[in-house]
Amino acid sequence: MYNYILEFCDEFEYPEKAKQALGKAYESIMMQKDARERFEAHLDLYFRDQLKDYNQAWLDLEKAAELSREHKYTVHLLFLICLSKHLRERYKDRGISYQIFYDSMCDLKWKLFECHKMYDIWGSFVADWEKGFFTMDLFALGRLHFELIPWAYSYEKDGYQVKKGDTVINIHIPSCGPLLYEDCLDS
Repeated sequence: MYNYILEFCDEFEYPEKAKQALGKAYESIMMQKDARERFEAHLDLYFRDQLKDYNQAWLDLEKAAELSREHKYTVHLLFLICLSKHLRERYKDRGISYQIFYDSMCDLKWKLFECHKMYDIWGSFVADWEKGFFTMDLFALGRLHFELIPWAYSYEKDGYQVKKGDTVINIHIPSCGPLLYEDCLDS
């Protein structure tokens, strides 16, 4: 997994310092038995398509971070990068293009930069937001992210109606630069 982490960092053009921090964090976790077991237990569940309780995963990862003396934000991002190895296979098995995988996983980089800017830590402080990519409920199509969600309200205008509970497309605008009209049309 160590080599995959470094290859992922290269593929997505992470800064060298971020790559080093993530590699070091992985080594620290692997050297501490309890941290390693907590980290790998949730990876194993995901790789067997059985990870359902992400809240428990975050708690166990925070404990792994504490035990390995790494920051929880770094460990959260590291975990997501590791999950991406299986997610890549799931995309391929379902015939979803590499470009959609790539665009979706770029969000990890945008969160890496946000975390570094706000906390001076190479990691992610919003790992729970990212889980939608790994449950395959959230996808990046170019510049924008899309997910199907149940609508929380009733709405009617000009003869069109959306009822509470109807499925709608939620659109998220990631913080990866300017929002250009042409990019939105492409998405």
